[in-house]
Amino acid sequence: MKLVVLAIALVLSASVVYGSFAYTASEPFSLLKKKKKRGAFEQGQITAHIGIGIILKANYKDIDYGIFGATVYDKKLPFNFMFDYGVAPMLSLGLYMGFYGEDVTVTDNTNPENIYGLEQKFKQFGLRTTYHQALEGKLDPYAVLTLGFNKCKSKALDLPGNNVLLLNPYTGGFAWGIHAGANIYFTDNIGAYLE
Repeated sequence: MKLVVLAIALVLSASVVYGSFAYTASEPFSLLKKKKKRGAFEQGQITAHIGIGIILKANYKDIDYGIFGATVYDKKLPFNFMFDYGVAPMLSLGLYMGFYGEDVTVTDNTNPENIYGLEQKFKQFGLRTTYHQALEGKLDPYAVLTLGFNKCKSKALDLPGNNVLLLNPYTGGFAWGIHAGANIYFTDNIGAYLE
């Protein structure tokens, strides 16, 4: 099932690039000179991504719902928006915005009839610094460092005897990430990405 979701995410994820890969003349007779090897990413390139994905595991170090009992997480499908600008031949800076949610259900260890639950909705905002590896062709592999903020809004699930005050819901905090991925361009302005 995860493989199917991953395949759908890859197909539905889109990458749009502003700019042209065509060689332009900056001085007279420059088109007659030998062309440099060029990769899919260029300085000055503007890239916008829209994506969906899967969450393999979320780890909140300051909250451990497991101390109250058996914990079940029901993850919702995440989606994100990214915008990058090429500030150097192999470096881009950009913005990231992501959304996802989950339902957390905890069955009390001392009394299994007590079931607590939260619906958590996350909003993530961050700055991206991306290193692009120059390769010939339309493939653009990259590595990313993201720094930002993760905001969480929690509300109680409608469960009998639900006392979420015992759970001390997660509210958010500093977020960081290290990612690897690649863009593949089908045309000069349209492509897909996997990260």
